[in-house]
Amino acid sequence: MSPLTLALNKGDQFVIRPNTADLRLDISQSRSIRVNNVGKDIFGGIYTRPGATNPAPSPDNNNSNLFETLGKLIGYVETNDKKASANAAASAEKLADIRKDNNTALLSRLEDADLGELLNELKQSELIYEAVARSSRMINQMSILNY
Repeated sequence: MSPLTLALNKGDQFVIRPNTADLRLDISQSRSIRVNNVGKDIFGGIYTRPGATNPAPSPDNNNSNLFETLGKLIGYVETNDKKASANAAASAEKLADIRKDNNTALLSRLEDADLGELLNELKQSELIYEAVARSSRMINQMSILNY
């Protein structure tokens, strides 16, 4: 018996059965989870479902086809689509506004000092200084001759 060999030439087509390519991990005796994605669900393409006779684009929702989305983006950029440009400009403006608001709030938090808190810290520092100064004076006045 000779091993099965496949030689693909330029322009040849071949069949991949993505509905059987998913990997599942058993999490219990009765349940399993899929741990990978089948390429057709991400990249799209022409796909014949099991039991169907005619191939159809996959996935069914064109918005989730990566190549369709990239193709549309390239088309919009190359044709200078005004709607796409307006959407991009509006998004950039919205992002700039959000960043401006965030920076303003951050600057306000940094610049605004709580006056009551600062006065309280100043009073505590004064009390500590006075206690240290009083202790130093008492230590300096002490002498063995005083006893």
